[in-house]
Amino acid sequence: MLRHFEQCSVQSLDRIRVQYSQEQIAAEVAQVGSRFYHSFATDIPSILDHVFAGVFNQKTGNNGNVILSLQTDTQVGEHGVAEMDTLSQEHKDKITVQNNRGLDLMHLKVDQLPPTSAFVLILKPIENGYNFITAFPGDEGMPLPYETLPEAYRKQCKAYWDKHVFLDRI
Repeated sequence: MLRHFEQCSVQSLDRIRVQYSQEQIAAEVAQVGSRFYHSFATDIPSILDHVFAGVFNQKTGNNGNVILSLQTDTQVGEHGVAEMDTLSQEHKDKITVQNNRGLDLMHLKVDQLPPTSAFVLILKPIENGYNFITAFPGDEGMPLPYETLPEAYRKQCKAYWDKHVFLDRI
C-alpha cells in the first residue's frame, strides 16, 4: 500500500520498519501508480473511515474478491493509469515499455497526474470477515497479469494492461 499514499502516517511507517528495510520501503514508495492525497488518507484505517462514511458500489470480481467503488465530492488523489483510447497521438508516441513489478508494462511520462474523486477498495472474503487486499484512487482496474494467476483470468488481465498505461510524473 505504500505506493498508493502521497504521504504515509508515522504509525504505519513504524509498523512497516519492523518487517522491512529502509531500502525496501524506499523502493515501494518509488513505484509508479495512483496515490491518495495526504489530506484524504495516510494509512489503511483512514481509507476505511471514508468507506464507512460513504456510499459505495459493491461487486464480486472474477477472482472472488469484493470490489468496493466509491465516488466522493472532493478529490481524493491522483490517478496513475490511463486508458490508451483517451490519449492523444502525441502521448501515444511517447509511450515506453518499462519493467514494473517484474513485468514489462507501458509507461508514459506526464507533467501532472490527473486528479480523481473516485477510489477503489479490494477485499478478500475469509471465514469470519475480510482481508484487506488493496485500495487506490481512480477507477476499477485489473491486477497485473502475473504467471501465477489462473490462465483464463491472466489473459483477461493481460488484455486490460495491453490497453492501459502507467503514468509517471516527469
